[in-house]
Amino acid sequence: MSCFNSQEELLYLLELIVDNLILNADKIHESGDNLLVVKIKFLSMPPFVISQNDFETVNAINDVPNGKLNVFPTGISCLFSQRASDLVGEMQKTPLRIGIFCVGDIYPLAEAILPFTGCLCDQIAMALNDDDHMPEPYILRGQFGLLDPGKNPSGNINFKLKITCLGKHVTTYYQMEKNSFVFKSDRDVAQYLVKRVVPPISEKKNEQQKLNNEISDSGFKPMQIPDENVDAIGDDDDDDDDEKSKKKSKKKRKKKKEKIIV
Repeated sequence: MSCFNSQEELLYLLELIVDNLILNADKIHESGDNLLVVKIKFLSMPPFVISQNDFETVNAINDVPNGKLNVFPTGISCLFSQRASDLVGEMQKTPLRIGIFCVGDIYPLAEAILPFTGCLCDQIAMALNDDDHMPEPYILRGQFGLLDPGKNPSGNINFKLKITCLGKHVTTYYQMEKNSFVFKSDRDVAQYLVKRVVPPISEKKNEQQKLNNEISDSGFKPMQIPDENVDAIGDDDDDDDDEKSKKKSKKKRKKKKEKIIV
């Protein structure tokens, strides 16, 4: 059975993983102290962006001969649906593009263009014939050379792409715990524990928000820190003016009452 004969849409899980990145010394000098990001263009999908700052962990940057090694170990996954014939046709015509950018730049320091080898036909055929025995995923991985816009060697990237055909549906079982949950799929005997991790900065913000909420619930407004540029004396003068205005208003009301009584 050829996958080109199938017009059914199937579910696919796309995984993109950047293990590490090595740039030559001249590219390191060109990037300066700017944060580097990896942009990956897969077929007609919007570019995927992987940054060293995606998580609050410390990413190692080590010196290597004639350059620097950026250790990412970061990835992105995307669940999508597409007709089998369309996916195979796109992969045969459109290569994968991986670009290394400084944050904010629209032109890459270097890039790699990787054609897809092999075909997904066998995996798709198996997924359509037997939903209980899914095929092995399609994998493209290795260390790939990077070229700058002038086609000069600029470094290497250790990268992995994985496409898993999930058939027509996916069922997931889960159990909620305090600050965590356990889940498993109907095609895997293993169970996975996911814990909630709050980055240090976010944790401080949450604590402050919680404190503000508690104060608001008690009938008091959260304390506002005054602007250092505001003249304290000027504020006192404004308060005095307000007090004088109140006294004048009271006197006027008192005179009106006296006239009415007379």
